[in-house]
Amino acid sequence: MKRFYFVSDNLSELEAAERELEASGIPHQQIHHLDAAEIFHEKQQMEHGAMWQQKEVVRGTLRGGLIGLVLSLLLLWLCWWGGAVEQLGWSPFLLIALAVLVFSVWEGSFIGLKRVRTKFNAFLKVVRHGRHAIAVEIYGKQEAVLRRVTRTHAHIYLAGFGAAFNHRTLVPGIREPD
Repeated sequence: MKRFYFVSDNLSELEAAERELEASGIPHQQIHHLDAAEIFHEKQQMEHGAMWQQKEVVRGTLRGGLIGLVLSLLLLWLCWWGGAVEQLGWSPFLLIALAVLVFSVWEGSFIGLKRVRTKFNAFLKVVRHGRHAIAVEIYGKQEAVLRRVTRTHAHIYLAGFGAAFNHRTLVPGIREPD
């Protein structure tokens, strides 16, 4: 699956292209708008890209978990090395280590929630200058449909492409076309 990024000054033309893509068999779950303004989505009734796809939530959570695991193991080792385990047993230190791990995962996810994915930084700069950007995720067989639709719209420009998110794991009903 590939992801194609398109930029346009004309919001109406993006909306028309989205309708044509959906009519040609590309599901609306595969079309994401990379605009931070909620007004844009409310006024135009267009599919908004999932927040967790635009933010570093997953990466932040994993980093927080790794940091929490290291801190928890360090805490347990220090308690064992210092002799506190012999006096109090493992239970209180295991609970503290678990609390450190959970807090680190929680804090890492919040840090990731504040950060925009590096893929989208260039497009957010474009959006801040008054243009609109969308990402269309397609399978190889849908590429001809995408090219046909975007050729008919003069004010939509290809801004880049890359690997796409695998919808089959989280979005039911998305299947590769035959």
